[in-house]
Amino acid sequence: VGEGHESRRSIGQEQWEMYRAEKERPADVAEFVEVDEDGNKRKVAVTSEGEAKEFCWWLVSKGIAAGVLTENFEALPLMDVAFSNAGLSERAKKENLRPFRCRVQPIAFGRIVLTTEPSGADVFLKTPDPTLNTYIGKTNGQLTIGELRPGDVHFEVVLEGYKSQTRKVTLTRGEMQELHLKLQLNNSVVMDKPWENGLGMKFVPLGPDFMASIWETRVRDYDAFVRANNLASGSTADFTQGPDHPIVYVSREDAEAFCVWLTKVEREQERLTQVTEYRLPTDYEWSLMADLKEQADVSPARRDSVRAKDFLWGVEWPPPLVDGKAVANLADVTASRAPGSPANRTIRNYDDGFEKTSPVGSFAPNRLGIYDLCGNVHEWVSDNYSPASTSGVLRGGGWNTYQEQNLYTGARNTQPPKFRDSIYGFRVVLAKVPPVPENPPAEDGTETDG
Repeated sequence: VGEGHESRRSIGQEQWEMYRAEKERPADVAEFVEVDEDGNKRKVAVTSEGEAKEFCWWLVSKGIAAGVLTENFEALPLMDVAFSNAGLSERAKKENLRPFRCRVQPIAFGRIVLTTEPSGADVFLKTPDPTLNTYIGKTNGQLTIGELRPGDVHFEVVLEGYKSQTRKVTLTRGEMQELHLKLQLNNSVVMDKPWENGLGMKFVPLGPDFMASIWETRVRDYDAFVRANNLASGSTADFTQGPDHPIVYVSREDAEAFCVWLTKVEREQERLTQVTEYRLPTDYEWSLMADLKEQADVSPARRDSVRAKDFLWGVEWPPPLVDGKAVANLADVTASRAPGSPANRTIRNYDDGFEKTSPVGSFAPNRLGIYDLCGNVHEWVSDNYSPASTSGVLRGGGWNTYQEQNLYTGARNTQPPKFRDSIYGFRVVLAKVPPVPENPPAEDGTETDG
């Protein structure tokens, strides 16, 4: 009939039982009534329209799996609303259960033509599971969202610095709707401008898709995560720390959990959109933050094997004073005065004034405006050391670091991702989703761990 095909007879008991068994539907979703068709008696299924639709979807899926239909086809139930039979039960009459035939036909897709003010917004088709939302494109002029099934269509419009908008559009078969949305300014991040988040963490842009926290994650930041999630404790340092000191005794997994939590919170507050997230930097991104140019498509192990012998402050050793001030919080004269800190594990004649950790930002930043990329705490990155390694990577050295080779800007410290210590912390980045993946090939000649 037309572009479709209709079954000649109502769905019978045998077909229904195949569907019910395969889809594990309860027995009482249908009843069976005997009918006389041209002198032949057979039993047909009587059911609700909703269950009939499920049967039709199952029928189409079977046809697609068998290769006789494509995903551009649909099946609709044709309910026999005038059906009358002495065999209908009182329940069937009360619940309006009826026999039905199936019509298989090409889907008459609809489309939406969308513009936004301002333009350049990202558009996503929404699903009940947000992780399965589909990216459509940007509204640079008119954006056509095509191949839409008739019915309700939910989509979200996202633009940095503006309130996200979600819309529901109901399309009839083959319908085209034009829609113009005027977006409203809000306090969300704009990736190419310096930004401060809800915890007071400050970020500087390092490109259109990537921002770095200017500080290591502080005790006050991590304590907010601990309180919100009813965790056992926040800072567990065995020495005195203030709220602006870097959090310590955190594993890579702890740091990643903090990033997931903060992303969720700030999306709910509409500070972030679904296309931005907090996470740990990759090893390569950490080098970018430190203004260190390294090869992008290899592992940290490979980069480590060719590291340059220079420091964040230059090539001079021991660390110099710059404008009369120490350059970083390292293992120094002050640290050697602490109980259990031997003088031979400090940098001779270097004094930064801090025995253990220091408040973030206590020393001069690099030219990108980022602090403590050398010293204070070793910082977790997201990579493993090499394709063959299960060890994580930390960068930058810490308040305990005194050896020259461990303070080169390109030095890596390898530890199990679950490991915690009083010298290990982390820094977060804010980036577009997903990050550019680092998938180095298998490498010959690099060690499993550093």
